[in-house]
Amino acid sequence: MWLDRFRSNPQQEQPLASPTACQARATRFKLDLPVSFSGDGRRHEGRCINVSESGLLARCDDLPDLWTDGRLALEAGEHYLTIRARVARLQGKDVGFAFAITDENDRAAISLLIAAVSDCPLPEEAS
Repeated sequence: MWLDRFRSNPQQEQPLASPTACQARATRFKLDLPVSFSGDGRRHEGRCINVSESGLLARCDDLPDLWTDGRLALEAGEHYLTIRARVARLQGKDVGFAFAITDENDRAAISLLIAAVSDCPLPEEAS
């Protein structure tokens, strides 16, 4: 199941299944913007830390439940974006969201977001 790569073990900082040479990790881009997540009947406010084509890492005071489906909302330049996402990882106050791309609107929103930050890639992590 594709979500297995996002599952975390509380004793480990890394996901259980890390990317292989054939399955490169998506490039992360630094992004410091307010973000909100609406799911489980609540709204969670936070700040984005980084983003990739597959998801977004945010720091939130009020944490959503793991595996909650919902919508991320943020402004990227002149664009107000909403993207379907699932809470894939919780670590301290950090929340890892996996984008749940279900239609062209989600794809377009992610493309706009990546285009807005693509000049700020984070350095590769040492293996």
